[in-house]
Amino acid sequence: MVDEMAAAKEPRPPDDVLNGLIDLIRVRCEQDRWSSEAVLCLSRIKTAAEADQCGTMLTDAQQAALVRDQEAKAAPSK
Repeated sequence: MVDEMAAAKEPRPPDDVLNGLIDLIRVRCEQDRWSSEAVLCLSRIKTAAEADQCGTMLTDAQQAALVRDQEAKAAPSK
């Protein structure tokens, strides 16, 4: 999922950034107990539109935790 979406970006994000995003998604999936339907959907996406559709399969709390962690990861270190 992350690789397909990153391939469309110019310039492509560095591998360590992509790997960090993959790890973040894996942790949120496991800790927040995403549904098998959402996991299957997310494993098949190739576009941002498909990612948005899969995101609707997450609860509000699951989405909020994912966004919170993504924002924390993107924030500059102090």
